[in-house]
Amino acid sequence: MDVSRSMTKYLPLVTKELDKVAFGSPLVLYFGCGLASPKGKIDDDINPATGDKFRDYWQVWEGKTPLNTPAAERKKLKYNPGLPMPLNDIYEMMDKRRNTYFVEFNGITYAWTALMSKEVMEADTIYWFADFMDKVDSAQMEAVLKKLKSRKQKLYIHASTQGRSFAQVRDELVIPSGGEVIETKSEEMPKKKVK
Repeated sequence: MDVSRSMTKYLPLVTKELDKVAFGSPLVLYFGCGLASPKGKIDDDINPATGDKFRDYWQVWEGKTPLNTPAAERKKLKYNPGLPMPLNDIYEMMDKRRNTYFVEFNGITYAWTALMSKEVMEADTIYWFADFMDKVDSAQMEAVLKKLKSRKQKLYIHASTQGRSFAQVRDELVIPSGGEVIETKSEEMPKKKVK
């Protein structure tokens, strides 16, 4: 699930639907939906969505921290009890849901760290909800596809909007994996902002 700031409002609905289909399935949160090749070492640390680490992550990245904060500075960012918790209801929902994880913030273009994670290794199908606005490249999608095929996994995507990378992800990753695009009528999507 893409939990960039424009997408997090959909998280309760997506989680509810996921649990209808496969209750308690692993849910991996990633801030963004890009599939770019790594430039150097990528922080792909995946943690349970609970406890102090998740509290730090949620307040910092669902809040107003600039996305271009240098990696060395990002490590210093911590929970500030003097500030409100952004989207507190959603935060509490994720904090209580078992089998939920998050990838440490490493920019918006390395969502493959979630798609290829050990947390989803046993799934026969991966469901990815995003807006597909972030950068993708063919080389990285090929690496993801290779991993999916080695695990005998199909990728299904569900787009909140068909962003600039949607067609490329569909054609180079979803269809070759044996997956599909899931369509939702616009009236089924949340209209108002989640507080």
